[in-house]
Amino acid sequence: MEGIKGLENFGKEPKEDWNNWQPRLGFAYDVFGNGRDVVRGGWGVYRTWVYTNSNGLFAAIDATGIGSGSIFNVDDASGIRNPDGSFYRVGQPISNIASQKPG
Repeated sequence: MEGIKGLENFGKEPKEDWNNWQPRLGFAYDVFGNGRDVVRGGWGVYRTWVYTNSNGLFAAIDATGIGSGSIFNVDDASGIRNPDGSFYRVGQPISNIASQKPG
């Protein structure tokens, strides 16, 4: 799908990534040999951009069962308007535009 940002490689044959080396080393030590007191550690070279500890935060949010993401969405290319025809502004009640929410 040429010309569509983000889909430049859509439909192409997948290739292995051979030049993206990210070494890691980890250990676990059972302090008393009882399987309850374990010290774990690790080191690694990570070359992926991480946003605000998202690797940990997303897992924590998923574990709550509440989830995350958009909970209210109104989208209109000509502008989101109040019932009186004026443009909606930040700080106005969401109830003004709730009827425009899809589905």
